[in-house]
Amino acid sequence: MSKLQINTRVRRLAYYLDDFEKGNFRIPFFQRRYKWEAKKRRDLFDSIIKGFPIGTILLWKPNDDINFNPEYEDRSIGSYTLEAPNDYANYILDGYQRLSTIVGCLLNPNKTKLIRDEEEWLNNFNLIYNFKSNEVEIGPKSLKNLDFYKVPLYQLADTKEFYNIQTKFVQNTNLMNEEEVQDYVAKFQEIAYQIQDYVLPSVDIIGGDFDTANQMFVRVNTQGEKVNEEEQLSAITSTESFRLGSQISDILDDLEKTNFLNKKKKESFRENIFRTIQSSFGALYLDSKATDVKSLSKKNNFSEVVNLTLENCLKTVAFFKNYLAVFDLKYIPANLHFIFLVQYFNIKRELKDDDIEKLQLWFWQSSYTNCFTKYNPAKRKKAFEHFLDFCNGKNNDPFYWDEEVKLKVDKFPDKIDFGGVRKQALALYLVNYAIKKENILSNEPLNSDKIRVVNEYKIFRNENSIGNTIFIPFQRNELNKQTSIQFILSQEFKGKFSELLITDKMRELYAEKRNREFLELREKLIEEKENEFITKVLKLELE
Repeated sequence: MSKLQINTRVRRLAYYLDDFEKGNFRIPFFQRRYKWEAKKRRDLFDSIIKGFPIGTILLWKPNDDINFNPEYEDRSIGSYTLEAPNDYANYILDGYQRLSTIVGCLLNPNKTKLIRDEEEWLNNFNLIYNFKSNEVEIGPKSLKNLDFYKVPLYQLADTKEFYNIQTKFVQNTNLMNEEEVQDYVAKFQEIAYQIQDYVLPSVDIIGGDFDTANQMFVRVNTQGEKVNEEEQLSAITSTESFRLGSQISDILDDLEKTNFLNKKKKESFRENIFRTIQSSFGALYLDSKATDVKSLSKKNNFSEVVNLTLENCLKTVAFFKNYLAVFDLKYIPANLHFIFLVQYFNIKRELKDDDIEKLQLWFWQSSYTNCFTKYNPAKRKKAFEHFLDFCNGKNNDPFYWDEEVKLKVDKFPDKIDFGGVRKQALALYLVNYAIKKENILSNEPLNSDKIRVVNEYKIFRNENSIGNTIFIPFQRNELNKQTSIQFILSQEFKGKFSELLITDKMRELYAEKRNREFLELREKLIEEKENEFITKVLKLELE
């Protein structure tokens, strides 16, 4: 291993911004993605304004004989895209979150030639300083009509903006007296100088190869803010053509495009995607010895299995939509349902007609029995092994029945929400009944292109009973145009909408304004239909 040369520098923030624009920074392929939340961004600038230390940046330049294709590197910092790096560029080993925040918030968009992702900037880096409350805060979506006492941070960092901002204060003399104007100007100068004069130290390392840099990255980051398992594994296994973290981000973007999840759910579901990858090497992720970072990083077929697994995440979502009417992530009762089904496609590659009803039955049985909660970790591993045996043709039933655990279906819930497996199962049953009625287990796929979303309606306001809840798959034009669901209770629709568990007797009660009796009758019908599905179709025992 070549000897490393270590230097230290202390520079003002403006020099870092200048280096960034000149292409003097590179992002190593093993660097973790930007993930700071708003509070951390605000706290960073609060520290800068108060003159508090914010740590040291660790930069690295490899040996001259080490070449790496920049096309495989992430070139985004703070919503701005780097130009092609020059020969003297340094890789950011530690401090990427801080530098991204500094660049994103302080680089003047009106003067830089770099391309900016407007949506990302508005969501993450649109910070302003409020001179009235004396604090950093998130800026509005539009800065055109910003209050005079609110100034974007990038203007505070730009010495050439001094005149414009001070003029802005002076022009508001009709709102303030002369003393107040001078007070604002003085505070502006103080804050602006504090940002412009703030110095940030860096440790510059020269020499070594990417393996050396990777080891330094993992070592340094495990000492600071904890690096999670995905980030560690991504750092260790990254190559020119493979980067675990980026590929997980790509699949999450693809799932968002299918409307299976939204932006808010992407980060929480990211962990489940990683757990799915861990479970794709023969053992459930709960087996820490077989699925830890060290073990997985040594797999010769690691990248191949990851690519297959991510591809099959999309097939699994298609199965959820087409055969289980799960159009939204929130309807999946347990994360293990997703993990198990991905393994089916990893092994089988394609969905087999003979397996469809078996998989449907497995899903509903495991949902209604809540077995993934009632089984301890050891039994969940056995359930996983049993499911893999089914996928490999070693048994005919994917559901694992443990003799030591009596699996019964919990009592009918008192309301519908997504706060528990039993309630989720009932909600999903009603969605399926609205589409397929009694034919819930079927080899025939739904047309998921037509049913893109399921809406939940309440018949009466301020009523949270089960009889008051209706789930509508968006596939009927006459329903899509309605703002209230009560229209289906009119005599005009007599004999219709039985798939929504609405009867003509209920219409009579509604017409007579006997709302309580209406709700009790509908809840009783829902319970009867669901019990019939549980006992006769799923062959399960009620509590």
